[in-house]
Amino acid sequence: MIGTLMHRKKHVLAYLSAVIMFCILYPPYCFAGAIEQATSRDRDTLIYGFTPQIFANVDHADAIELMNSWARITEKNMRGQRKFKSIKFPNLGAAKQALKNKQVDILITIPEEYIQLRETEMLVPVLSTVYGANLYNELLLLVRKEEGITQISQLRDKKMRVNVGQLGTLPLKWLNSLLRTQNLPEAQYFLQDLELCKDQNQTLLPVFFGKADTCIIDKNHYDIATELNPQIGRKLSILNKSPGFLTGVVSARADFPINEREDVTNILANIHKDQRGRQIMTIFRTKRLVRFKKEHLVTAEKLLQATPMKNLKTTNEKI
Repeated sequence: MIGTLMHRKKHVLAYLSAVIMFCILYPPYCFAGAIEQATSRDRDTLIYGFTPQIFANVDHADAIELMNSWARITEKNMRGQRKFKSIKFPNLGAAKQALKNKQVDILITIPEEYIQLRETEMLVPVLSTVYGANLYNELLLLVRKEEGITQISQLRDKKMRVNVGQLGTLPLKWLNSLLRTQNLPEAQYFLQDLELCKDQNQTLLPVFFGKADTCIIDKNHYDIATELNPQIGRKLSILNKSPGFLTGVVSARADFPINEREDVTNILANIHKDQRGRQIMTIFRTKRLVRFKKEHLVTAEKLLQATPMKNLKTTNEKI
């Protein structure tokens, strides 16, 4: 019952309604074709690229259709006769190679990926994503109230689920930073069972139903879950809360013409004001895009400067 209601809240109300209405009102945008894997390019076509993790909470097929729709909207509002298309990169290495070969103009990544690419000096950040109601996304470390856990040291040999969607390795790094402050071992040695989940419900529900003892999940999803079913809030308690982290960065290739960069930036910064744009942003779990500022990445940078994490698995696997 809980899982069904949460699914209805997350996917039916926000997702299916947005997809259906968007496709009914604007069918040309929805059926623009699949995202391409580019090996060459037309110089009159500008290219959006994105890595899979930026849309970790969006169905793959819909991400393809909707990113193409995003390209069509930009194309319509761009000055001059410019065409747009979207490319899905299988991993960060492929995106880096595309930048080097000038096969992508605008790249959408999670902050951790942008920080890794920044040292190449091939990107100029232009926009930040606003997740949910706020610019930043906070993480919550949740436990079952009935277990009486009030300190992180009491998590020894417990079963934990960690959501690793749009925030990459940050949730696990944050957890390890909490353990280090108590002179405790890293999570994979401290916990009995540690499972990394891409799906938010697969992270939260096992704790609610007593199949796991604790989890790390983003505050936005937790707020929705507790609003939908107050029992979740009554059964679970917040042991710790992280600083806020940015969830996405939109960047332009460094040698992309400045006038075109500004045109694209202005279009995307105002896309939430357009009915078609609002539909897309809703499905992407993003409220709007705002001008990038260096301070947007401060919390992520600070955490990533910690000891690098080895052998991180990013799907529903145990480590």
